[in-house]
Amino acid sequence: MDEQTTDEEAKAQAIVWLKAYRAKSRFEWEQLATTTISCDPLPGLPCYVMAVAAACNSGYRPSLAFTVGTKGGELGYWQGFYPEKQPDACLTGENLSQLDSLLHLLISAAGVIAMFKSTFSAADITDVMSQVRDVARDHHVPDRRRLVTMTRELAENALYHSGEDGGVCKAGMIGDGEFGIEVRDGGKGIHASMLEQCPGIDEASALTAAFGGNVSSMSEQDPNRGLGLTMVCDYTEAGANLLLESGNLAYAACGGSGRLISTRPRYVQGVRAVLILPIL
Repeated sequence: MDEQTTDEEAKAQAIVWLKAYRAKSRFEWEQLATTTISCDPLPGLPCYVMAVAAACNSGYRPSLAFTVGTKGGELGYWQGFYPEKQPDACLTGENLSQLDSLLHLLISAAGVIAMFKSTFSAADITDVMSQVRDVARDHHVPDRRRLVTMTRELAENALYHSGEDGGVCKAGMIGDGEFGIEVRDGGKGIHASMLEQCPGIDEASALTAAFGGNVSSMSEQDPNRGLGLTMVCDYTEAGANLLLESGNLAYAACGGSGRLISTRPRYVQGVRAVLILPIL
């Protein structure tokens, strides 16, 4: 698209991409409007995909925006897609696989957050650990011993930050062949914590650094600080998928790669980690 591209021309190209994605995606999509398709892979948790035009410095260029949430709109994730090279091939091969993997992770994470009862106390940690041990015993999951150790560390650290009522620790089956774990603390969040170490760091850089395991120095003086992010991130290499949220951003690790996504208009106080495990 050149500098003279208009909003309507960009939107027309985005519609072409949307049709291509619907035809090739592994999900079953329903056409809601010319620029909108949707699917409902988990009961009550539809995934909406919209084609929109995005303005940039040199004019308009086409894009796709992916939004995942509940029918009532309580949850929402947004991912813009702006191909910079070879736009006609943007929905083929690896790109298509990555988009489907990202949507699958967001849908599963929404299921974990919305479908399970939210409780958090020392007794609830015991219940969750019992579920995790049962799954590890009865199914094939990535690195069973590390899963149990990591879940306990996440839960105990979150409880330390949150007190008896301010956090979340839950686990359960979602759909067929997946087990989900959510841990959320009531602390100040990644960005505020990183600002103490790196004054002036922006939210995106702070979350990216946290996902890369560079927040270990924040826990040196107090072993109870933080969510044990380094261990969680390493675990994704064993086959698990991760959604890490804090503030207005999230980091999604799926399909062998990670990317920042927006959670706007929601704001996540503290840190939320959702692990999705394939089980056999």
